[in-house]
Amino acid sequence: MHTRTRFSTLIVPLVALLVLATPLGAAAAPPVEASGDYAATSTTINGIRFAGPNAIIDLTFTVSYTGTLAGTSVVDGRLVAHPNDSGNFHGVETFTGTVNGAAGTLTFNAVSRHDPSGASHGKAVIRQATGELAGLHGVLFQDGTVGPLGPLGSYSGHIG
Repeated sequence: MHTRTRFSTLIVPLVALLVLATPLGAAAAPPVEASGDYAATSTTINGIRFAGPNAIIDLTFTVSYTGTLAGTSVVDGRLVAHPNDSGNFHGVETFTGTVNGAAGTLTFNAVSRHDPSGASHGKAVIRQATGELAGLHGVLFQDGTVGPLGPLGSYSGHIG
C-alpha cells in the first residue's frame, strides 16, 4: 500500500504540470482591415447563350491584387447581361499569393452587380484557405468599373 501512495503522490503533480504546460490551442485572431486595388488582366469567354433578352455568359478571368492581398486570382463564373447594360455575376475565385505577407491560397464565393453606367459593386466571401492562410475567414467588398478586360477598382474588408 505504501508503494501505491508514493505513486499517487508523484503522478498527481506530474499530470497537473502536463495540463498546465499543454497549449490550449491558438485563439482566433481578431479581424483586421484589408484594402488595396484589383484589376482583371485577361478574360476568356467560355460560352454564351440567351434567355429572352438576357445574355448568359460563362467566363474565366484573371485578376491581379495589390495591397493587403498581393497575388493573382482565377475567377470562374457566370455573368447575366441585361439589355439595359446592367449585369449580375456569380462565381468562384481562387487567389494565390500573400495576405499581410503570409503565403497561401484563398477560395472566395464572389458576387457582383454592374449598373448601366459601368460601375461595379461586389462581395467576395472566403470559403476556404490553405497554406499559411489556413483558417482565415473574411469578406472583401469591391468597388470599381468594368474595363475592357473585366472588373478593376479597389477593395476593402475584414479578414482574420
